[in-house]
Amino acid sequence: MPSRCEFVDPEFNFPCGKVFNLTKIIFNHPKKKEPIVKFACKPDGDRRFRYLSMTEEKLSTQYKQNKIKYEEFKEEMKQIRWKRCRRCNGEFESNEVACNITYYYWKDGMFMGLRRSFQLHDDCMERELKLFNIQKEDVKSTITTLDSVM
Repeated sequence: MPSRCEFVDPEFNFPCGKVFNLTKIIFNHPKKKEPIVKFACKPDGDRRFRYLSMTEEKLSTQYKQNKIKYEEFKEEMKQIRWKRCRRCNGEFESNEVACNITYYYWKDGMFMGLRRSFQLHDDCMERELKLFNIQKEDVKSTITTLDSVM
């Protein structure tokens, strides 16, 4: 059982570490035996969840504003949920591996329920996983000479 948020802010490259209202995120890859389980605090988890569900929300808004008809909405929603990657919005090829990210509500150490599941390309899932690891910075060596000192 995790005790804190594992999300690493890419801007500061430092883990969040908050300990309350955690979101459980499960990364499933069809070619791997075990899923990868990560935990994020509510603000960090919600931010990633909103990013992955952005195309679906835009389509729902268009439908609610009567800009598209129900049949078009239904077909486009089916395409978004099952035929496109949620991170890059690219379509899946017939021979391509589709990975799955599942978000769960998790509050005060108690499992609350399923929030939503997203289909992603293999490389897009790897990029999502990088948000939970501290990235090593490349140390650039500088050429030092005594010419500038003399």
